[in-house]
Amino acid sequence: MTLPAASFAQSTAPTSAAATPEDVVRRYLDRGAAGDLAAVQPMLAEQCADTPVGRVEGVMVMGVRMTIRTVHTQVLSSSATEARVRYTVSGSAQGQNTTTRILGATVRIGRVRMANVTQSNVLRLVRTNGRWVIACR
Repeated sequence: MTLPAASFAQSTAPTSAAATPEDVVRRYLDRGAAGDLAAVQPMLAEQCADTPVGRVEGVMVMGVRMTIRTVHTQVLSSSATEARVRYTVSGSAQGQNTTTRILGATVRIGRVRMANVTQSNVLRLVRTNGRWVIACR
């Protein structure tokens, strides 16, 4: 399902029991791109807060958060307790004086300005207390 990212920006509440894995992933990416990591935390399994998943690095380009234009999600597998959702985000990234990790080293980057960026990955979700949350891997 492809939808504009802005359609998910209005909800920062924790995911409800009725939210589908795709809904959780779209909200997670949208809030992560906005830099609202406090809103992301309730969507994560507890042990994931200080991991790349907890920092929503899937929407980072060269140390800069993307401005998402579109989000496409697809459930790859699903059971009553676990789901795998592939996402593809597209948009742009723009920032100044950022740092990123490349081959284990922290690299300082001056100006980042990228258009038409597309990134994709698979997230694993688990059902916890009746609702879907994103697992670390």
